[in-house]
Amino acid sequence: FFFFFFFFFFFQVHSYMKCNLLHINIKKCCYIHFKPTGYKPDSELEEQIVTINNTVIKQVTEARFLGVIIDSDLKWKSHISSLNTKLRCEIAKLCRIRHVIPEKHYKVLYHSLFESHLGFGISVWGGVSNNRLDPLFKLLSLAPLFWSARQAASNSD
Repeated sequence: FFFFFFFFFFFQVHSYMKCNLLHINIKKCCYIHFKPTGYKPDSELEEQIVTINNTVIKQVTEARFLGVIIDSDLKWKSHISSLNTKLRCEIAKLCRIRHVIPEKHYKVLYHSLFESHLGFGISVWGGVSNNRLDPLFKLLSLAPLFWSARQAASNSD
């Protein structure tokens, strides 16, 4: 029943797009089979092939959608890891420029470099448990340390 509904839905979307002269880039299309906790794989469901206009759509375990990485378990591990990498790059930028930026701009830098990444899509992924967010919290606690290091260096001069 599930796959009948699935195919019917895809057929309707495809028909709508065709009638309105819109194009779906089928080469970029993929789908995720979301699995609830304690899911026991059903070989019949796992081996279903999804097609649109006789083109096979690949099944993936995670996909980027509007900048948020969604995985099949909705654990957000990949998204948090990606955020962690981005924020580390932002901290490295701060390290390189902290000697030339006036202190009055630190708060603006923090908001633009960190909060912009963290706030994006938080209504979707923000409900994860605190232990999954710990790497981000630890990383965020490092940013003020770089600024205080500059203040300490300027006070010792």
